[in-house]
Amino acid sequence: MKRPFGTSGFYWILSYAALAMASTYYEPQSTIALTIIHAGLTVSLVILTRVIAPGPAAILDIGNMAALIWIFYHDAGRGFPVILFTPLITALVIIRAHKERVNRRIYVWPVLPVLWAFAAFKLSGCAYSTGLTCSFSASFIMLFVFLAVRLRAKYPAIRSIDVVLSSYSGNTEHFTDIFIQEAREKGVNVRVHRFHKHKRFKADLTQESLVVAFPVMGWKPPWPFLTYLVLKLPRGHGKPAFILYTSAGGPENAGALTWLILALKGYRLMGLNWGMYPLNMAMFRLGPKRIWDRLDSLLPDTRVLPSQKECARAFIEGSPSGAPVILSPTPLFIIGALIDNFLVDTVLCHNHIYRDRCVKCGLCARYCPAERLRTKNGYPYSRGECALCFGCVNICPNGAMHLWWLSEYGNKYRPRWYDKMIARAES
Repeated sequence: MKRPFGTSGFYWILSYAALAMASTYYEPQSTIALTIIHAGLTVSLVILTRVIAPGPAAILDIGNMAALIWIFYHDAGRGFPVILFTPLITALVIIRAHKERVNRRIYVWPVLPVLWAFAAFKLSGCAYSTGLTCSFSASFIMLFVFLAVRLRAKYPAIRSIDVVLSSYSGNTEHFTDIFIQEAREKGVNVRVHRFHKHKRFKADLTQESLVVAFPVMGWKPPWPFLTYLVLKLPRGHGKPAFILYTSAGGPENAGALTWLILALKGYRLMGLNWGMYPLNMAMFRLGPKRIWDRLDSLLPDTRVLPSQKECARAFIEGSPSGAPVILSPTPLFIIGALIDNFLVDTVLCHNHIYRDRCVKCGLCARYCPAERLRTKNGYPYSRGECALCFGCVNICPNGAMHLWWLSEYGNKYRPRWYDKMIARAES
């Protein structure tokens, strides 16, 4: 499909930047007016992303970042300084330039957010602040990563892939299976290493490339998977890599954090992709069950299938695909690491069962990735660390299993790919 104003999207980005800049001259007197202005800029930004770089991952990243910037920095100085939009402009530019061929024009794209930041800082008249520091830092890192990835020579075609897959409710496995099937149809040898019982997990990563796939928990990979990436993942020595993850909403910097770890391990990231899937944690699924059933039926987005197939094809051809690294200037992944880790989950998470519902099938104990569930007289009880995956709650056929204060009052998530959970429990 031919896009307006040519394929570059250059004029679209400039038009949006001018619109956002013009908003600096209006000083709303109420929070409602300020909210309306920001909502209008955000909606137009998401629409612009859809026009110049179709794909669910890019659109969701831009929308999530805009919302987070508003939540954290909306009271930063006079009105809402659009200088704080610098990471959004930067993200928009690199999303569009991500698939650009390496030529002279590739050097022009990074200049746009630099000019924007300079002009916005001069015209908005805002004082220097923590929000401004975070915005400039995030923008600089995104530009640096983009140039470091894109200015490399084109990779040779990929013939074999190691996939390290962490999936609890089956959502991430479904998302990753689309990628794997497309690669196999193109004749690529794909070896899947399922990261489930993490204490016993061992993987011989001998293929010429790597794909890591995980669900986002606490705006980061699950702590057992994050521990594996940091401490046990072998060095890449220049291997090309791709990141896949699923989230129920805003993954924030989960992809950027994973990229940083892989880069420090010696892997060369060629892109990432993520999809929105149903929320599987009962502690957040409050309210009428029929509403949650309806929300679950809307996900995943219908564009996930073609998006994943396109990513797989480009990856095995040695081309950049999916979305680039998008870094939000917000600290949620740090908060997530503090509230969801080995120590906190072990201390706070305690299982209990409704004995009148339990049929002593032992399915929860066989499934538990932390292997903390044991049985006594046929009834399960917990001891040791918890991965906080809610798998024991979701897999129980009779709703007998719960986590104290975390799942009693919410709606249990019935996994759509229940057979995948059963297969892991029986493996």
